[in-house]
Amino acid sequence: MDEEEKTVKRKNVLKIVFSVLALVLLIITYVSLKNINEKKENEEKTAEEILSIPAENVEKISFSLDEQTVTFEKQDDKWIYADDKNFPVDEEKLQETVDGLESITSDKELKDVDDLSEYGLKDNSGRKIEIYTTEG
Repeated sequence: MDEEEKTVKRKNVLKIVFSVLALVLLIITYVSLKNINEKKENEEKTAEEILSIPAENVEKISFSLDEQTVTFEKQDDKWIYADDKNFPVDEEKLQETVDGLESITSDKELKDVDDLSEYGLKDNSGRKIEIYTTEG
């Protein structure tokens, strides 16, 4: 065999090796993406709806923090501050908040929890949101 044939054989072997490596990388990428997608699907399946309120049914919302309460009411399709009807209310922000109530889900359920402070839930006694709907 002369040098030219050896060079051609080496090039062919290198092409095969690189092709096999590329194929292995593609298979690894495919399996990884498939696992990620399955994990996302499983997370979505475990999400459980815990609250669903149609935004058009909300007529009043009240926020309480410690001893202070702020209440907004919907009158004639406009949000107003209940204590001062002339107070300027950012209706867009308030409507975004109400729209967020249409579907509230839980990603997972906590069971057998001894210390609520691990989840930031221990000292929430002074915080409360009340939502009043047309349906009561």
